[in-house]
Amino acid sequence: MKKFRTMMLVCLSVMMLAGAQSAFATTGVYDGPATAKNSLPGNVYTGYIDSSTDSDWFVVANPNASGSVVVYPVLVCPSGVNLDIDVLWVHKDGTVDKDSYNQAGAGGIEGSSNIGWGVGPNDLLYFRVHGHSASDFSSSKSYTFIFN
Repeated sequence: MKKFRTMMLVCLSVMMLAGAQSAFATTGVYDGPATAKNSLPGNVYTGYIDSSTDSDWFVVANPNASGSVVVYPVLVCPSGVNLDIDVLWVHKDGTVDKDSYNQAGAGGIEGSSNIGWGVGPNDLLYFRVHGHSASDFSSSKSYTFIFN
């Protein structure tokens, strides 16, 4: 796990130096599927879950008629704040699959650079970042969400 965390921090540093995109989300911004931040593989986002009712939504879309877009979501939680990721996969036929990442704990890493999500033609993949409990939020400690 320590090796994985070190690898993720190195990747994050490289991506930030390379000019990866950043979005600072707060309450009222990206708070639902209709206002989700359009995201792409290779982007890095930072934000805050600044209240017990706040959550930030991200969406990966594949508007192509064929092929897949594969994303490997990784959430780096701030020290002392336990955040989770809910995943909603909306298929082109309207069916929805759900999953979540909620095991890392405060300061941990949710998701994996080894487990990818293939977004098929005309599918939508939503990610919701939120506090694990009513006390897991901070307006001064940011999370980092990486789409590899």
